[in-house]
Amino acid sequence: MRWRMPALRILTSCWQFPETCLRPRQLRRRGLRPRRRCSWMIRWPKRTPRSHRSPATHDHDWENSPKREYKRALELRPSYSTGHHYYATFLMSMGRHAEALQEMEQAQKLDPLSPIIATFIGRAYYFAGRNQDSIDQYMKILASDPNFLVARTYLILSEEQAGDIGEALLQAQTLQSQIGVGDSRIRELRLAWQADGERGYWKGMLRQRLSHP
Repeated sequence: MRWRMPALRILTSCWQFPETCLRPRQLRRRGLRPRRRCSWMIRWPKRTPRSHRSPATHDHDWENSPKREYKRALELRPSYSTGHHYYATFLMSMGRHAEALQEMEQAQKLDPLSPIIATFIGRAYYFAGRNQDSIDQYMKILASDPNFLVARTYLILSEEQAGDIGEALLQAQTLQSQIGVGDSRIRELRLAWQADGERGYWKGMLRQRLSHP
């Protein structure tokens, strides 16, 4: 047995606790103490694909070590769709977008009915600069399942990137109603957008983020 941290946990800690995924030098600059391992670790049998999804230690080579572990996982089980999905997410984070898209497409071939894999194909398009392709992908997912909130959330980001603030606000309002949250922030952003265009929208977004961190 060996301590490993699966890639999904790495990504979760990156989104929620960014300091867990910084290199030691970056941690010290922020006044934080580097740890040899991230907070959440899981034991997996050494010879299973899941055990190789990625070692998450600050003292590992951040690019080559996870790549090696993902490759090993896929060698052990080439039909492991989740392994291809997580490996693609890692490749996105390294800026290797063409390879990431290939891995996501392979994951979808192995699991064609997975909405999260289909959504992350849209993410691969988004990070590769193919923004319209990402919007088309999300719209296709939402056409089959309007309540799949992950796709709608990422669609909002793609609409913002495309400069279509009106559509982004419309999708955000739909999302808020689906999760049962009031839309007062959306109304504020719409007023800011109507008053000062895209610049007003982003200034309003910044004000909201600063007042509700």
